[in-house]
Amino acid sequence: MKHELSLRNLSALFLGAILTHSIGYGASELDFLKLQLHKQDVGSLAQSYAGSDRFYTYDQALAVLTFTQSGDQDSAHQILSAMKSLQAKDGSWIFSYPAHENILPRSGSIAWMVIAINHYSAKYKSHEFDSTRDLAIHYFEQNSFQENDFFGPKFSNVNEPNSTWDKTQVLSVEHLIDWIAAFDTLPGDVKQAHADQAERMRKTLLNHWVGEHFAPGSIVSTKKMNFEETYLDTQAWAALLKWKKTDQNWIHKGLAFNCRTFLKRNGFQESLAQQSNPEFAWMEGTFMMDLALKTQRVSCPSRAPAAILSEPNGGVPYSIQGQSFQFSEKSSVAATAWKYFSSTAFNPFQLDPT
Repeated sequence: MKHELSLRNLSALFLGAILTHSIGYGASELDFLKLQLHKQDVGSLAQSYAGSDRFYTYDQALAVLTFTQSGDQDSAHQILSAMKSLQAKDGSWIFSYPAHENILPRSGSIAWMVIAINHYSAKYKSHEFDSTRDLAIHYFEQNSFQENDFFGPKFSNVNEPNSTWDKTQVLSVEHLIDWIAAFDTLPGDVKQAHADQAERMRKTLLNHWVGEHFAPGSIVSTKKMNFEETYLDTQAWAALLKWKKTDQNWIHKGLAFNCRTFLKRNGFQESLAQQSNPEFAWMEGTFMMDLALKTQRVSCPSRAPAAILSEPNGGVPYSIQGQSFQFSEKSSVAATAWKYFSSTAFNPFQLDPT
């Protein structure tokens, strides 16, 4: 069938040009991430975009994972030390730093910090950040929905100013997946202690499956599912989780939906709202999808996009022609880290703690 995913050699298909292209001037993804490190009062943080003054919590987690996977313990430790010093008493981190009154916690980025700590702790047999991890899990437990069909994290514990949705009542599928991965990658007895929570979140995730893809979330107070928006990353990230073989059909169906819906000339787009510009590509999501396809050993039947050249500094632009959608076109930690994950076949959702 036209839209079915085919079990073909990925190296000759989707993103083959990207993944085999040598990086300009000898710089690598790791070179760029090292360049982005900026000293703080405690440790260092990774500047999210080249020339930017923002340090997004999610990007700190991605940088820690990349440095840890590549064996650069010192750089990973610098970021974790800085994030430990910034963690609030309730276990949260705000969405980005430096802080100001309109930047609030978002549950998904907090989960990513737990994933990063889990990986670092397992690789280096370290317990230094166990209390940081446990406090973040405490935040989840204090700020989650507990209903049978809606078990999972609140988008935030505080509503954002001028928000269309009350964020304290939103269950985001993206954040739900993040926390499943956070619990899946916990070590030993700690993982077992949270196994029931992870299983309940998986059931909530499957409750948001709407035929070919996931709905992006729900308003729990009204039991209203969001059918107004459709995103790429809900299917891509779900495909990176551990599932039973019996679940492969819907996983593959979701990736096929992404292929025929979001794959454009230069890569994948983030949502249906961006299809007015077929030249636009979200590079973080493009490499995220490539890793998801590799993980499931499937491919898009469409032609490969044009090769995406890294910047001379080794970084990858966050987007191509993204300014009209308020997407940065600068080299970014997120796109660069996901390129590293994809090119090394490293799946951060399926760590193997010891």
